[in-house]
Amino acid sequence: MSAGPSSSSGDASASSSSILYTVIGQGGHTVCEYSSVRNHGHESAVNTVLSRLPVLSTTEMDFGPLTGPGRPTRGFLRAILDLGDAHRLVVYAVHLKSNFGHRPRNIAQRHATMDMIARDARELAASDPAVQWEMLVAGDTNVDPESPEFAGDISLKPLKDWKDLWRGRPLHERTTVPTRYGDPALEFPPACFDRLFASSALTQTPWQVGEPQALARGVDTRRANSKPGDGEHVSDHYPIYVDIVR
Repeated sequence: MSAGPSSSSGDASASSSSILYTVIGQGGHTVCEYSSVRNHGHESAVNTVLSRLPVLSTTEMDFGPLTGPGRPTRGFLRAILDLGDAHRLVVYAVHLKSNFGHRPRNIAQRHATMDMIARDARELAASDPAVQWEMLVAGDTNVDPESPEFAGDISLKPLKDWKDLWRGRPLHERTTVPTRYGDPALEFPPACFDRLFASSALTQTPWQVGEPQALARGVDTRRANSKPGDGEHVSDHYPIYVDIVR
């Protein structure tokens, strides 16, 4: 299975599935670069990368043109940031298939996306050996590999050589999706679906990678049916962050 990427480096277009714009501050310095990808008519979910650093390129991988049960439901976004000194930070933003529906199909679709990311990362690193490529995969994987519920789930296996930054943390520290009450059909155990994977180069000197943190806010845990904008409810996931310093 293959899908063609499309790159965006110019003005936003209402008909485009990939959007990139730059906000310029005083002196012409880049304040923020924003990139997002929305699949063609299949999903309303959007992957986004915000950066204060110069973004050299963004690439959308859109699975919309594919057909068949193995087609991942959502694409992913790749942004390459210029760190100077021949260093490039590559950020992949993902949102993998949910757990609703047929479990083997869900796993296959998630695995297909992660396998494509892993292959893309290898090909990118081989494309210019003079560059030091440091890479991060971030997003909602809909998998918690440390939960018994996901025993035998191979969705994340393509990144087995990357460092899972949440791995080994107790559940109360790594919960990114809390249980929401009020509807038994929508009450699920807490989980850490929002994962962060760092390539080997990103975990070595001079890099210092902190422990991810989840901010327990923005989720209405009392009413499972709350929608974003209802009171203080923003999402069914907590926001997370990690400090990566060089």
